[in-house]
Amino acid sequence: MTRIKADIIGDIWIDDVYQRGPSVPPIGYFIPDKRYYFVYEFDVPENTPSWGTEFTTDFLINGVVINSQGCVPGASNGKNYGVYYTTFKEEGEYLIEISGKNKKQLNVVVKKNA
Repeated sequence: MTRIKADIIGDIWIDDVYQRGPSVPPIGYFIPDKRYYFVYEFDVPENTPSWGTEFTTDFLINGVVINSQGCVPGASNGKNYGVYYTTFKEEGEYLIEISGKNKKQLNVVVKKNA
Protein backbone atom coordinates (compact mmCIF):
# COMPACT_ATOMS: atom_id res chain seq x y z
CA MET A 1 0.00 0.00 0.00
CA THR A 2 1.35 3.40 -1.00
CA ARG A 3 0.67 6.00 1.69
CA ILE A 4 0.47 9.65 0.64
CA LYS A 5 -0.22 12.64 2.87
CA ALA A 6 -3.59 14.05 1.75
CA ASP A 7 -3.71 17.47 0.10
CA ILE A 8 -6.61 18.98 2.03
CA ILE A 9 -8.71 21.45 0.07
CA GLY A 10 -11.39 23.81 1.30
CA ASP A 11 -12.24 24.40 4.93
CA ILE A 12 -13.19 22.01 7.71
CA TRP A 13 -16.93 21.82 8.25
CA ILE A 14 -19.17 19.86 10.57
CA ASP A 15 -21.80 17.14 10.19
CA ASP A 16 -23.08 15.95 6.81
CA VAL A 17 -20.50 15.40 4.07
CA TYR A 18 -23.12 16.26 1.42
CA GLN A 19 -24.55 19.36 3.09
CA ARG A 20 -21.73 21.73 3.80
CA GLY A 21 -23.25 23.78 6.54
CA PRO A 22 -21.49 26.48 8.48
CA SER A 23 -18.25 25.62 10.25
CA VAL A 24 -19.92 25.88 13.66
CA PRO A 25 -23.32 24.72 14.89
CA PRO A 26 -26.29 27.03 14.21
CA ILE A 27 -26.27 28.10 17.88
CA GLY A 28 -22.71 29.43 17.42
CA TYR A 29 -20.93 27.05 19.78
CA PHE A 30 -20.48 23.37 20.56
CA ILE A 31 -22.12 21.58 23.50
CA PRO A 32 -20.20 19.27 25.88
CA ASP A 33 -20.88 15.52 25.69
CA LYS A 34 -22.33 15.66 22.14
CA ARG A 35 -20.53 13.91 19.28
CA TYR A 36 -19.49 16.18 16.41
CA TYR A 37 -18.21 15.11 13.01
CA PHE A 38 -15.48 17.17 11.35
CA VAL A 39 -15.45 16.72 7.59
CA TYR A 40 -12.65 17.59 5.19
CA GLU A 41 -12.14 17.26 1.47
CA PHE A 42 -8.92 16.10 -0.15
CA ASP A 43 -7.66 16.07 -3.72
CA VAL A 44 -7.02 12.88 -5.63
CA PRO A 45 -4.46 13.62 -8.37
CA GLU A 46 -5.07 12.50 -11.91
CA ASN A 47 -4.07 8.88 -12.65
CA THR A 48 -4.10 7.82 -8.98
CA PRO A 49 -4.91 4.10 -8.87
CA SER A 50 -8.17 3.27 -7.08
CA TRP A 51 -6.51 0.41 -5.21
CA GLY A 52 -3.19 0.37 -3.42
CA THR A 53 -3.11 4.08 -2.53
CA GLU A 54 -4.06 5.54 0.82
CA PHE A 55 -4.28 9.25 1.63
CA THR A 56 -3.34 9.91 5.27
CA THR A 57 -4.26 12.65 7.74
CA ASP A 58 -3.98 13.37 11.45
CA PHE A 59 -6.69 14.88 13.65
CA LEU A 60 -5.37 17.20 16.36
CA ILE A 61 -7.02 19.08 19.20
CA ASN A 62 -4.91 21.85 20.73
CA GLY A 63 -1.82 20.46 19.04
CA VAL A 64 -2.23 16.87 20.29
CA VAL A 65 -2.84 14.07 17.78
CA ILE A 66 -6.14 12.43 18.73
CA ASN A 67 -6.49 10.11 15.74
CA SER A 68 -4.93 9.28 12.37
CA GLN A 69 -6.49 7.68 9.36
CA GLY A 70 -5.92 6.69 5.79
CA CYS A 71 -8.56 6.93 3.10
CA VAL A 72 -8.50 5.10 -0.20
CA PRO A 73 -9.62 7.20 -3.16
CA GLY A 74 -13.27 6.66 -4.05
CA ALA A 75 -12.68 8.02 -7.55
CA SER A 76 -9.57 9.15 -9.35
CA ASN A 77 -9.25 12.63 -10.82
CA GLY A 78 -11.59 14.01 -8.21
CA LYS A 79 -12.22 14.97 -4.66
CA ASN A 80 -12.80 12.67 -1.73
CA TYR A 81 -13.98 13.21 1.81
CA GLY A 82 -12.70 12.15 5.20
CA VAL A 83 -14.39 12.45 8.57
CA TYR A 84 -13.17 12.58 12.15
CA TYR A 85 -15.40 12.75 15.18
CA THR A 86 -14.96 13.82 18.76
CA THR A 87 -16.91 14.61 21.90
CA PHE A 88 -15.82 17.56 23.99
CA LYS A 89 -15.99 16.73 27.70
CA GLU A 90 -15.14 20.18 29.04
CA GLU A 91 -16.18 23.72 28.24
CA GLY A 92 -13.52 25.93 26.70
CA GLU A 93 -11.88 26.99 23.47
CA TYR A 94 -10.25 24.39 21.26
CA LEU A 95 -8.18 24.44 18.09
CA ILE A 96 -9.20 21.65 15.72
CA GLU A 97 -6.63 20.76 13.06
CA ILE A 98 -6.62 18.23 10.26
CA SER A 99 -3.13 17.75 8.91
CA GLY A 100 -1.86 15.96 5.82
CA LYS A 101 0.34 17.45 3.09
CA ASN A 102 -1.00 20.75 4.41
CA LYS A 103 -3.26 21.63 7.34
CA LYS A 104 -6.64 23.20 7.96
CA GLN A 105 -7.71 24.61 11.30
CA LEU A 106 -10.96 25.54 13.00
CA ASN A 107 -11.35 27.36 16.33
CA VAL A 108 -14.31 26.13 18.34
CA VAL A 109 -15.99 27.28 21.55
CA VAL A 110 -17.58 24.65 23.78
CA LYS A 111 -20.09 25.69 26.41
CA LYS A 112 -23.27 24.48 28.02
CA ASN A 113 -26.61 25.71 26.74
CA ALA A 114 -27.32 29.16 28.10
